[in-house]
Amino acid sequence: MGFSSFAQVKSLKVQVTTAPKQRLDSIIQTETLFYKELGQESVVNHIDKTFYLYDSLNAPIESILYDNGYEKVEEWRGTKYLKEHDALGRDTVIYEYEFRNKMFDWRLKGKTVYSYLKNTGKYAAYTSYSRNNSWEEEKTNEWNERSMVEFKYDQHDSLIEKTSYSWSYGSQEKRPNNRDVYQYDHKNKVLHSVFYFWDRVAKDWQPNFKKDIYFNQKWHEINGIQHTWDAKSKTWEKNQKHEYLYNTSGKRTEEKYYFFDSKTAAYFTTGNNSYVYDKAGNVTAEISTNYSWTTKELTSKSKHECVYDSLHNMITSNYYNWNLSKNVWELSSESHSAYDPTMRGNLVIMPFHSNYKLLSSHSVSYSNGVKKSASEYKYYYSNL
Repeated sequence: MGFSSFAQVKSLKVQVTTAPKQRLDSIIQTETLFYKELGQESVVNHIDKTFYLYDSLNAPIESILYDNGYEKVEEWRGTKYLKEHDALGRDTVIYEYEFRNKMFDWRLKGKTVYSYLKNTGKYAAYTSYSRNNSWEEEKTNEWNERSMVEFKYDQHDSLIEKTSYSWSYGSQEKRPNNRDVYQYDHKNKVLHSVFYFWDRVAKDWQPNFKKDIYFNQKWHEINGIQHTWDAKSKTWEKNQKHEYLYNTSGKRTEEKYYFFDSKTAAYFTTGNNSYVYDKAGNVTAEISTNYSWTTKELTSKSKHECVYDSLHNMITSNYYNWNLSKNVWELSSESHSAYDPTMRGNLVIMPFHSNYKLLSSHSVSYSNGVKKSASEYKYYYSNL
């Protein structure tokens, strides 16, 4: 697909009606895998099903995911998430269930409990628990704490500290893992971040690495530098950096990434991303070039091209990889999506962040020009 196809997309003139609100009830994915087994072509069909359930206020409280695996003998497996809300509609508990049709039942596998600050409503902490792995019902009342994350904020309600813990079953205690500390400027943008890990021998927080971010006069991020902590010399050592460029509309057009070579005491380029936009501001092409440790050059390339309709819905998405030996772009995957242009912003759950009702999508993946898989997604809705 070349850029000439961008101009072939016809403009859609749609009168958006006052249609009733709808909610996404289910997504059905059918995937077909093509491969050779003992010199013969083989085909395996794989189906994913996702269902959404809602409470009386049409808040999504449950999602159920099924798949039949890739075995030739079909066995349905599934995961279900059930949410509890407080009076403000915030998640307080999310339960995770596991299903296998050999067991003919759902098993409560784990849960995550959320708490909030009274004055701001922001996250105070969340704790994850798991149940006994046995399918025996009498053992499922045992909750085991797995991990915990705590949050701290400044007077402007900006996150300044995030600390994670894990539960030690041996010592039966909560152990610190990592801590992230953030500093902001007067525009509430993160300028400095320091990341620590818990030293179990010293029983203290030790620096791991830090990031410093720089902005231009329009407060666009233009530069970032990362240092790692040298425990022996007790100093910060250069590690990585990046640079961003923008067009006059403030859209990012290029990203450059570098790694510091301590032997040469200089940075060398490890990657570059460039972006092309249409007049509406949609990204129509992204080209990524990465450093190859085999060739020691920027020879690993990939490309993503997109086509949009006049309502800014992405209708075509193609990915390419650069074939270095043939010196050509080779298609690695392509997908096409269809929307209902009369339904805008009337959905409880919006698949793929679309502004309009997504009806279906089709995708095909390739390897060295040979089709490897084909997938079809269909989306089902109901009126509220």
